[in-house]
Amino acid sequence: MTSPDETPAPAKPALPALGPALGEVLLVTGGTLGLLLAARAILGDWNQWFILLWFVIPVALAVLRGEDPIMTFGLAPERPLRGLLVALALSATLLPLFAIGATAYLTGGERFLAFDLELATKTLANHLVLVALHEEAFFRGYVQGKLEGAPSNNRLGADDDDGPPKASLGRVAIAFAVTAVLFGAYHPILEGSDLSRMNTALPGLLFCLLRHLSGDIWAAVLFHAACNAVLFGVQGGLAG
Repeated sequence: MTSPDETPAPAKPALPALGPALGEVLLVTGGTLGLLLAARAILGDWNQWFILLWFVIPVALAVLRGEDPIMTFGLAPERPLRGLLVALALSATLLPLFAIGATAYLTGGERFLAFDLELATKTLANHLVLVALHEEAFFRGYVQGKLEGAPSNNRLGADDDDGPPKASLGRVAIAFAVTAVLFGAYHPILEGSDLSRMNTALPGLLFCLLRHLSGDIWAAVLFHAACNAVLFGVQGGLAG
């Protein structure tokens, strides 16, 4: 019971409804893929600067709402040490198994492991900047964050104590599933490859977990680039 002189603590802002958030991410994802496909059709060859198109619509929406775009994309480190430790633990545990499994899959079980360390190292450096960063910023930062309900409460000038409440387990599961499916679907749509590229939804779930546990996208960016590096390393080892 509070005394008449005490000011009651302000209530935390409620999470945005899931339905409108889901509708928004579907429209924004479709619109962003449309921009990328149009840019490629108009300009012909793929250009690394096209990655900036991933940010156009979400940034515009964030500005219109008075939200911080840095928070919208999960770029502000929240628990960097925790995220880094989880990323390193997953990498040390899963990536060797991934390399062995990829070798066996690509050779029909004829070889145990093939790996080009030099190519993997170059791929890691390249993909950290030109692949993993913008994909994680869009899918794990914007899409997952929007579905979990985080970005809409990260308004510019908001008090730190007014952070968003935690999403329920069910809402987190929906956010993981939708984000992973959209991430998997974008590969064959944008690359013009077959539907087997939808299998990228599976590692996408791990990227979602890293984003959720750390509160930002940096651990997911690191693990994403490392996964790509291992795959390229295996392919290079087989080619050599």
